[in-house]
Amino acid sequence: MDSILQQKLRNRLLSSIATLSINNHQININDLSFIIDNYSKIDHNLVKSDVFPDDRENFSSCVKITSNDVLNLLKDMNAKGTYIYRYLLKLVIITYIEADTDIFVRLCYGWILAFSYRMWWCSIQLEETYSQQEKDNHFITRAAWLSVEINIHCLTSLLILVLQGVLPSSSLHTHLFSSQPCESTFRSARALSSTFSSITSFSVSQFLNKIEKIAILNHFKSTEGDDVKCPLKFPIHHKNKHKKRISSTTSLSSASTTINDIEKIIIKAYHEAKKIMNSLHLLQILEENDLGDIQKLNSFVFDQLDSKYKVDYCYFNEIDLQDSADDTNNIQNDTEKDVQIEGYYSDDDNPDDYHFITSKETFQGMKILDKIDLTKKNIYFHIMINNKPKYLHKQTAARLLTSSKNCLSSERLTRVQQTNKQK
Repeated sequence: MDSILQQKLRNRLLSSIATLSINNHQININDLSFIIDNYSKIDHNLVKSDVFPDDRENFSSCVKITSNDVLNLLKDMNAKGTYIYRYLLKLVIITYIEADTDIFVRLCYGWILAFSYRMWWCSIQLEETYSQQEKDNHFITRAAWLSVEINIHCLTSLLILVLQGVLPSSSLHTHLFSSQPCESTFRSARALSSTFSSITSFSVSQFLNKIEKIAILNHFKSTEGDDVKCPLKFPIHHKNKHKKRISSTTSLSSASTTINDIEKIIIKAYHEAKKIMNSLHLLQILEENDLGDIQKLNSFVFDQLDSKYKVDYCYFNEIDLQDSADDTNNIQNDTEKDVQIEGYYSDDDNPDDYHFITSKETFQGMKILDKIDLTKKNIYFHIMINNKPKYLHKQTAARLLTSSKNCLSSERLTRVQQTNKQK
């Protein structure tokens, strides 16, 4: 359960091999380019590096291209295939990455993803005119799809074990099941060493002992910090201060929640997935092939996977390498790096000269306010949005005037190459 899954799905769109489509509805990255070129940035808050990233592991760009503003614009453009694909990406973020998602919402959205991808995959397999290579190119990578299936089955198993009292309720904090918290755990284990010790590595036995200490400290942090009368205050990194604080307690109750309730959630997710795919007229294909029932759909997927995907380690399959190829090959570089701004405007200009018309009511991720502190008026522009006075932060204004994001990559090799080019 990691942000890498969402990045794999995003990077599939950038592949020169893939020709993604759902029932002849094309899924095209150029739909987002059209939005950037033809809509005001205040409507979508995107730059070209979000659509064609030099850094394929940039998670923030994944969040921006799945925002509600972008989804609404795609829906207005009637780009149904791209809209559904982006919507499913958004569900991945809500299900496995966002910390404040309720456990039952995670379960429902996770199964919506699983059933949606199953329906999509079945419709492709039923197309007799496609070769096996074409079928693979019309769908997401095998690794990404199986990751979706494994994650939701693991989440369901965790929930059942918690209901049975085998695992504590803290096991349901699935947003921590990723590589970043793992790395943080190792750093915490090193921090438990003596301040006068120069040893930075330790044995597995020593690491397990340190983990027990870390578990006790985390227990204090999650339980005592929730005490209303006398809470314990723990230091918080400045990058995490804006994040919502997650309580260790959960509304899950083994007395009120049963296995039958979980089954109802899964059935509800199946019907929601049918509604999503029905907007692309996909259910007609499934019903014509007697796959309109949840049991028949699951049986078909299981039989197909069981018969086709038997691994032979005697040779390498080129199809298995497509997932890594999506991340490394054909990186589209944005050549329009420099943006020239003609003209200069003073802060005393009439706000009517800066009048924006947009369908948005809220501006998440932008410093656009209705009221400001008068002591900070020099760092804001007075503008009009939809005939309403607003205050636009100068840093936000500079970002709205740019179409690309100039920054160094988090990947070491790419960062060195970028630095050499700048020299």
